Amino acid sequence: MTAESHSTNLHYYQATCIYYGNLRHDKKSNLLLCSFLKNNNVSSPLIDEVNVKVKNSEALVPDCDDLYSKNITEEQIQHIFSQIPFLVVSGPLFGAAITALLLFDYIEPTQIYIWITLVFVSYSSFLFLWARYKKTGTSIIPAEEWGKKYLILSWISAASWGSASLLLFSDDIFVAQMILAMAVMSGAAAITVATIVYRPVFYTMLCLIVPLTVQFLLVGDTTHYIFALGFFGFTMILFFINASVNQVVEQSFRLRFSNEKLTSELKSKKEIAEESSMAKSNFLAVASHDLRQPLHAHGLFLGELRERLPDGVVINNIVDKLDSSLQVIAELFDSLLDISRLEAGVIETDIQDFFIDDALKPIIDQYRVKAEASGLTLRAVLPHYAINSDRILLSRILRNLLENAVCYTSKGKILLGCRRQDDTLLIQVWDTGCGITKTELKNIFKDYYQIKHKNNQKKFGLGLGLAVVSQLSKLLGHVINVKSVIGRGSVFTIEVPLSEAVNVLNQDTNPDAYNIDGLTGMNVLVIDDDESVRISMSGILDAWKCNVVTGSDGEDAINKLPPGYIPDAILADYQLNDGKTGPQEIKVLNAKFNQDISAAIITGDISSVNIALDMDMNLYPVLQKPVSPAKLCTLLRYIRSKN
Repeated sequence: MTAESHSTNLHYYQATCIYYGNLRHDKKSNLLLCSFLKNNNVSSPLIDEVNVKVKNSEALVPDCDDLYSKNITEEQIQHIFSQIPFLVVSGPLFGAAITALLLFDYIEPTQIYIWITLVFVSYSSFLFLWARYKKTGTSIIPAEEWGKKYLILSWISAASWGSASLLLFSDDIFVAQMILAMAVMSGAAAITVATIVYRPVFYTMLCLIVPLTVQFLLVGDTTHYIFALGFFGFTMILFFINASVNQVVEQSFRLRFSNEKLTSELKSKKEIAEESSMAKSNFLAVASHDLRQPLHAHGLFLGELRERLPDGVVINNIVDKLDSSLQVIAELFDSLLDISRLEAGVIETDIQDFFIDDALKPIIDQYRVKAEASGLTLRAVLPHYAINSDRILLSRILRNLLENAVCYTSKGKILLGCRRQDDTLLIQVWDTGCGITKTELKNIFKDYYQIKHKNNQKKFGLGLGLAVVSQLSKLLGHVINVKSVIGRGSVFTIEVPLSEAVNVLNQDTNPDAYNIDGLTGMNVLVIDDDESVRISMSGILDAWKCNVVTGSDGEDAINKLPPGYIPDAILADYQLNDGKTGPQEIKVLNAKFNQDISAAIITGDISSVNIALDMDMNLYPVLQKPVSPAKLCTLLRYIRSKN
């Protein structure tokens, strides 16, 4: 093994140990690393060097247990300081006052006054420490330092309370002894309870019990010996209780901080995953303009090829197959971009009132042909109801559902029907396909999920059709549900609100798809910064006998205009070079010709189609790339008739 390979393996294994060694080089990782080096005949000096680096890395990276201990200490200090006003100060002073009142009939008052003064001064000093802690906290003085200050003051205060056994103990008065014993035992028990969170303070209770036990032993009779033994047993019980409860409390703190750490890591990883997903979606949304350009140009080139080639069955079949393949690619691409646009949140709705039958007739005509080609029958029952929704997005939902029905129905019928339910119109797509299992019903609306069925061996798309349906339905606020029986078929239902409007604009959405009559001699000016798009547009428009001028922007087009040329229509891309936009260049051309020329925007920039940030976008019809020759023809005929 060469020195170079030794070095490579060393770096690889050291990185592995650092990553998996509980975030540090512990002894186990160190031993594993050294064992690896020895097994690979690495020299001893190199092993020593690794040991040094490992120790240095241990010093740089904190142990998780050390980190938890610091957090636990801060939590303990915060807890005991929060007790000062009520438990630490008020409790002992109240107990001292009661004890003094009970002993006034048995003990010299001067002794009592001295003891009360000591207790009051020592315990009141806690309030000054508490006020300082509230002012500065642990930001300036570490929690450990506050703990030391608190502990010192606790020993002093406990000693002042325990001095009662020296100042107030009487050898001859048994009642006074019992009062003092009860007071001291109560104080010791109170300290035990109050210090279960911060155990170092617990030991201060010895300042109360030890002096009293010594006094009882000094009396020297059997009764007092038994009491002294009882005090000792009581102390052992307090030690056991405090230790047990303190262990539980510290463990709960440790679990809490561990859970918080895990929660924080999980949240961080979740945010990273969401950011990655959003970055992917945003990339596709932003890149859509560039990705659509070649598809758009490809479609137009095929249209031009169809127009220019001589009639022939073989040639037409080849062109038809090319066109069919392009349509499949475009549909797959549209599905992918649709889901990306939805995830990126760049789609806005255009809710309006329209008649459901007018909106769905073009869809029915399109999918009736597809169904018949697959040996299926497509029926539609469309009442003349006005609904309130986004016409384009709802149409996309129903197209996807019909596409799904055609794909997964091998024989039988497909029905698109509507029925009214109160103020809602239920739009339903029925099929007699293979059906969906209960397990798959839970997953069909997930991204990239495709139904698996033994009688259906085909691959249909990317598994995004129903995912798009689900997200578009949520965007529109429409409820969608599905019922299915294996072997009998499925029914998808969308609940759409009926319109309250009396008059709804009823536009003809199904013009003659591909009739070029009337386009001969039409002057069309094309603005696009993509040369392939300009060439393809010029080719197909020339095939339709239009007079075409193309340019990368308004200025470029003006320079290419032949004498006396006035456009009948301007077709402009939205996003052009140098930050220019289609609407801006249309204004430049309108100013050049001193008239408002009919224009349309043809764009692959999906962020500009549904989001009207550019107010000028509302002035022109908008087509989204790739645009089929049929759509382009329909647009030009519309402009020609408008002119």
